Amino acid sequence: MVGLTWLMGSVVLRTAGWLLLIVGVISLANVVASGSVGAVVFAPLMPVLGAVLWLAGHWLFAFKHHFFRSGIAARAFARLARGRLDPTRGWGVPVIGTGRSRY
Repeated sequence: MVGLTWLMGSVVLRTAGWLLLIVGVISLANVVASGSVGAVVFAPLMPVLGAVLWLAGHWLFAFKHHFFRSGIAARAFARLARGRLDPTRGWGVPVIGTGRSRY
């Protein structure tokens, strides 16, 4: 089970995240259009859960491959996580910036 999660986990999480995000936005639009009071509380949770699953899938992919599959996910982790949750930190080699001249 762990091997299957490691192999297919990022794809499953990203796909489920997109599906929940799309279905959540559609259901949120339906709730707003219908004016149902009880569903207004739970309708925003589905797109948020979809975005979290999508980001978790990208995090798992970056943890395995040391780069992000999406630029949006890379920017989200760079801005929101500030490096603590960024699985790609420390994997790059600085090209310039050692403080000495190459020539």
